[in-house]
Amino acid sequence: MITGASSGVGLYATEALVRRGWHVVMACRDVNKAARAAESLGLSADQVASMQIDLGSLASVRSFVVAVTQQKITFDALVCNAAIYLPRLQKPQRSPEGFEISVATNYLGHCREMHRRYHDSTGIVFDTLYPGCVADTALFRETPKAFQKIFPWFQKNVTKGYVCQSLAGEWVAQAVADPGFETSGVHWSWGNRQKAGREAFSQPLSN
Repeated sequence: MITGASSGVGLYATEALVRRGWHVVMACRDVNKAARAAESLGLSADQVASMQIDLGSLASVRSFVVAVTQQKITFDALVCNAAIYLPRLQKPQRSPEGFEISVATNYLGHCREMHRRYHDSTGIVFDTLYPGCVADTALFRETPKAFQKIFPWFQKNVTKGYVCQSLAGEWVAQAVADPGFETSGVHWSWGNRQKAGREAFSQPLSN
């Protein structure tokens, strides 16, 4: 299951996992949008399914859990897209700094705590990853139009930190499905650069 899979990194991670033979549940607010996005990449109903969930609504999350339980759906992997938290932040927290705080708490801290509590007893692998600065996704849809144009150009040409959506999706799929990513409690990185074939490494995190 991939949350936020109707666009951006989540969508391309879906495609990359399907290429590896996985069946992916696209968990999104808009299931029709998810279906159209899958179709645009040539993905069939045999390869993907869409289910409705709004992670900004606890009631929606509960309804999703009920549906999964009733349909006896089991998952081999769950990919939670950290970017989904940005539009849920209220002003003045809706900012790059607010996003960083959201990532640190919901993404890095939460996963570390899940690893500490549950890995030894369940064998479940809890990892995080940073696929680089994917500067042209819908993550920035609520920023000024000028920023939406300038920021990708700046990342591509000045910082050289830009990573395209398809390569970022491929790196997500690697962490989910490929050999060498079985260690739990790890934060994976590819060095924040657009370079296909680059090796992943475990990046230390500060407290």
